[in-house]
Parts: sequence; C-alpha cells; structure tokens
Amino acid sequence: MNWCRPISGFVVLVSLGGWLVSGTPPGGPSSTSLALPESPDLARLREEGNRLFAAQRYEEASGIYLRGYRESLGRRQIRPAVRFLNNLAGCEFALSRYQKAVELYQAAQRLARPIRFAEMLGMISLNLAGIYLQMGDASAAAQAAEQGIRDLRDLPNVYFRAKLLGQFGNARGWSGQFEEALSTLIASQREADRVNDLPTLAVTLDYSGIHCLRRGDLAGAEAAFLKAYLVRRLRKPDEIHLSQANLGRLRLAQGDFKSAETLFSLALAKANSAPSLVQVWTLYHGRGAARQAQGRFDEAWADFGTAVDLARRWRPDAVAADAMRIRTDAGLHEVYQSYIRAGNRAALSSGRPEMARRAFSAAEEHRAVSLREQWNASGEWRRKLPEEYGPVLGQLQSAEIAALRNNSAPAAARAARLRLRLIEMEAQTGVPRPLAVAGGGVEFSRAIQLKLSPSEALLSFEFGEKESYLWA
Repeated sequence: MNWCRPISGFVVLVSLGGWLVSGTPPGGPSSTSLALPESPDLARLREEGNRLFAAQRYEEASGIYLRGYRESLGRRQIRPAVRFLNNLAGCEFALSRYQKAVELYQAAQRLARPIRFAEMLGMISLNLAGIYLQMGDASAAAQAAEQGIRDLRDLPNVYFRAKLLGQFGNARGWSGQFEEALSTLIASQREADRVNDLPTLAVTLDYSGIHCLRRGDLAGAEAAFLKAYLVRRLRKPDEIHLSQANLGRLRLAQGDFKSAETLFSLALAKANSAPSLVQVWTLYHGRGAARQAQGRFDEAWADFGTAVDLARRWRPDAVAADAMRIRTDAGLHEVYQSYIRAGNRAALSSGRPEMARRAFSAAEEHRAVSLREQWNASGEWRRKLPEEYGPVLGQLQSAEIAALRNNSAPAAARAARLRLRLIEMEAQTGVPRPLAVAGGGVEFSRAIQLKLSPSEALLSFEFGEKESYLWA
C-alpha cells in the first residue's frame, strides 16, 4: 500500500482531458514554427485554464486546455501544443482518471520528443511517474523518472528537478532499492532546500520516513516525519494533515494506538476534501487498524468497511495494463482482507453470523471484480463506451467525495443517479455485471444458498499469512 502523500500533488502546471492524439501534425513542425514565441492569446488561455485548475474546477479547465491545444496545432506552434496537452492530462490525473491521463501524457511525449523539448519531456516524465506510483507500479515509475532526469541533464536550472529526484527516490524505495532510494531522496531534499521549494522538501522527507518505516527503522522514520511536520507547521499549514497521517502510521508501528487513532482522525477531517479517493481510503484503513488494536472491533469494522467502499468506487478507472492491474489488486487486497478478518473475528468471538455473511460477501466481491477485470483485459468494451462516459465518471467521483463529506440524502441520491448512468452505459457494451442483491452482504450469502441444490455445497477460502478462513 502506497502510504505517502497522493502523488497527484506533483502534477506540474505549465500542467488536464479526454482526447488521444497521434503525435506531430501531418507534415511535421517547421523550424520556423518551432522558434516562434507563444502567441499572447494562447498564453492567456493557459493562464485561464491554470486558474480553473487551481480552483479544482477540473472539467472547465480541461475544456480551456483542449481549446488551446487545438488552436496551437492549427497554427503549427508545437511547443504550446505540448504544454496544453500536458495540462489536459493533468486534469485527468487530478480527477483520478488514470488511464486517460497516461494516454494523454504519452501523446504529449510523442509531440515533444522529435523537437527535443527537454523541459517538457522532464515534466511529463515527472507526472507519468506520479501516476505509476499512485497505481503501485514502482518499476515503471522509476523508469519514467530516470528518463526525465536524463532529458534534463543539459539544463542547468529546472525548477522541478527536486520533484523529479523525489519521485525517482520514492520509486526506488518501493522497488526495494532502499539505500539508493535514501541517497536519491537526500539529493532531492538538498535541491529543494537550495531553491526554497518547501512543499517538495516536506514531501520528500515523508518519502524518507515511509521507507525507513517499511524497513523497521522507526527512529529514522520519526526523524524524517517530524522534520516534514515542522516544515509544514511553519510554512505550509494547509498541508499539515499529510504529516498527521504519516505520524499516525508511525505511532501505529510503535504500538501507541490511541495516538495513532487521534492522528488519523485529524488527517481525515481535512483529507475528505481531497480529490483523490486513494488517500482517504488508506486513512480509514489506518484508523481501523488502530481501533482494532485497542479492542474496539465494531468501530474498526466500520472504518474498514468505509475503506472497502472507497476502494470499490475507485477501481473502475485503474490503468488497464495487465501489470498495472495486478499491482492494483495487490494493494486493494490488504484493504479487503482487513475488513474480512475483522468481520470474521467478530462473528467468531461474539456469535454474530451476520458479520461472517458480510465478510463472505466482501471476499466474493473482491474475487469477482478481479476476475471481471481480467476478463476485460483486452479493453474492447471501453472502446464501445459513449463519449459521455468519461465526464460522468469524473462527476461520480466528485459526487462520491461530496457524499462522504456531507452524509445527506441529496448528496447520496446524486451519487446514486450518476452510478446508475455508468452502469447503463457499461451494460450497452456487453460487459458482465456482478450479481447485485438488494440488502447487501447479508442477503448476498442467502441468495447464493438459494442457487445451490440440496446435493451441492460451496466452499470459499480466504488465505492469509497468520490466519485463513473457510466459509461453507
């Protein structure tokens, strides 16, 4: 599970959309057109898009960036076109529509590579590395970041070099190259300090702490996390929840479960407004673990259930590459397994069979969705989706977050309407849907029982390192 700050925080605006392009326009760019300065009207367009992006109005910003991209291509101004396309991909990234973001970043690379637009190539690599890390593919992230560093080697002053080094170090850490990771992260922190990039300094200190924590170096993790906390406390108080989350994980590892719960709760109070569902589900999972360690199993079960629900909502737009899907499932497995184990423990310790039924339902759901995603590995069904699918998916993710923050009937109803629209569009492509049962987990197990004849039995296993379960 990637515990660090959502990598989307590193989206670089020059940095958003939905159209896949095929590289350089017919005829190729002329040397004259490449040398021309950006037109003032294009610069104003990008400034308007950046203003909307900063206000988290990503769909509107996307429209501005798309317009600028098309106008740039029409005038054969390739460098502005690359910038607009990078920004267009950034909107998709911010909306957690990772597959489309990857496609758009790669398209921007194809435009920038022939004209040797080194600064933008480095920036695109930074953002691609962020997506790959967000999705759990550290190897791809390291390759992307390393390519970006190579592209920038002849440029003396690049304002985002510290970020790129930080991504590279973090990716190395998740690839198991611990010593190389810490060395690269120290270089990133020095560069961030040199250019007074305090947000990046705090994030890369977080990365150092995370990898120390993973290696069991609790003292090293505490030193890094506290330095990051101090930077944010003094200069970036709006990001203090990121340090609270990491300190919560540290306290959990140290066995201070009450402090861990408090820190996770403080982080959640702010993080529920974040555009990415990934960060929020890890915080619920962490708080659930802290509550479970204190013996408060019902509260832990509720937190794990929320984490599963958020994970369930996030899955549909995971990047479609097979390797990416496997790594994504591996991260989600931890969230589902915590929920399943908490339910089974409650069922066994307090004699509540409905908890075992809900745990069974979650186990089968996780298994079914994984198989369904593999069945759809070709992506053929995605090509049959209508154009409105992407925007509706983005609206749903925003609505889900709004419903989480404001547990009101109108907010929940809007999310339900958007979810139904997506299901209807998917159904038209022939994609199989999992069995839907009114009443949720408890009724799901009974529906399965009704489908079995008197001579049939279903045995379902859930295996873990310390404990395994069998439902019969």
